[in-house]
Amino acid sequence: MGGSDRVLPPSFQSKNSETSKMNSNAVLKWGAGDWKWKLFHAKPSSGGATGVLFCWADAQGPTRDYKKPRTADFVLKPEQGGGAPTKFAEFMYRHTHTAMTTHTKPIPRQSPVGNAILAELQKFQNLERVGTPERLRWEAMYRACASAGSFLVQETVTYAKEFGDEYRSPEKDRGLSALLRNQPLMVSLGKLFAVDAAIGNGDRLANTNTGNIFFEKFSGGLYAIDSATVLTSYEEILNDTTKVSWTDPSDRPGTSDDWATDVVQRGGVAVPSAQQKATHANEMKLHRHANGVTVAPAFRMEYLFDPDRWWADEFRAHLTSNLEREIREQTQKKLPVPTRPTDQEWDNAKKWFKAGVEEGIKKVDAKLSGLDWLKVKIKYKLYVARYGGDPNLDWTNFKMRRLYIKLRRSGKSEQDALAACKAYALRKVG
Repeated sequence: MGGSDRVLPPSFQSKNSETSKMNSNAVLKWGAGDWKWKLFHAKPSSGGATGVLFCWADAQGPTRDYKKPRTADFVLKPEQGGGAPTKFAEFMYRHTHTAMTTHTKPIPRQSPVGNAILAELQKFQNLERVGTPERLRWEAMYRACASAGSFLVQETVTYAKEFGDEYRSPEKDRGLSALLRNQPLMVSLGKLFAVDAAIGNGDRLANTNTGNIFFEKFSGGLYAIDSATVLTSYEEILNDTTKVSWTDPSDRPGTSDDWATDVVQRGGVAVPSAQQKATHANEMKLHRHANGVTVAPAFRMEYLFDPDRWWADEFRAHLTSNLEREIREQTQKKLPVPTRPTDQEWDNAKKWFKAGVEEGIKKVDAKLSGLDWLKVKIKYKLYVARYGGDPNLDWTNFKMRRLYIKLRRSGKSEQDALAACKAYALRKVG
């Protein structure tokens, strides 16, 4: 994925090439009875506040290893809202040819199939002994599933590498140095950076989460997992009594100017759903807040046109800090330690990344123009109609991001582009 016209290798062209033996369309066809007979095993992931469920079905192959999530046939994720934000995010990655996706298929929680899923999950929970870490993890997952607005069926990423695992490795052909020397990967990250900015997805690069970066080692092709659209609406922010969607909890965004400024300069965060507020208060560890509601961060637009600052302040700082911690811990254990990258490796990687960002901005700008823009608008409206509206899927927020990208790419300054966004927000929301 290093060039704009580069065709993905065969392993990334096939819809299910990098995924498990079952695709999400096949699982979506299961009726309530199928979930009872076809779901052989389910296991919660260990990461994140809630995470996902790895699921093994009866349809594929005799060999199963429930200790290895990559052998799962598919993934089930409880979503507190509807499926529209994830579906729109995945559409944008495919529409810009930026990354492969997990082909999410939403199932309403309050449906016969949704009820059947919940009943089967309770059976698996009850197999674990009360008080064990496994049971506690299951209980947290079950509560999230019970209060979910929908279940997202997703395909398992089987062969791709996880950036978070790879950069800590002490092996010679792995580790952070090897990743930084991978030019196609760095270019691909830059292009994904641009699309993430357009849809507000801040929980991968803008706020570095290496567990959400999966890649194919040799082509550098990326897989967009845990996709999200974080386009928080103005009214929902104003009505957020929990204050978690306010970038500064002491600074209520009282005007459309505040909202536009937040989108451009700070990014903001998602508004928690009603289920999150009711279910997770004082229960789950909060991301950047203290009242028990886990919310996703958005993407600050000014980062997109200042990648040098993002690279130094966020990406390099985050990876370097974590790598040094890993080196200290491994040294104390007298185990092999990962290699520190050289300044030259960092500089070359940044050059390739910035080239990818520039290419990604051009691609996003093109896809948000003309007939391509009409296709985006139709898809947006379709997902909202099919899966329901969401406080974090706001058309005006998206239009502001589009406006900012187009003005900055045309040569306008950050100040002029921000002023235009403020004027647009004032016309739309007052």
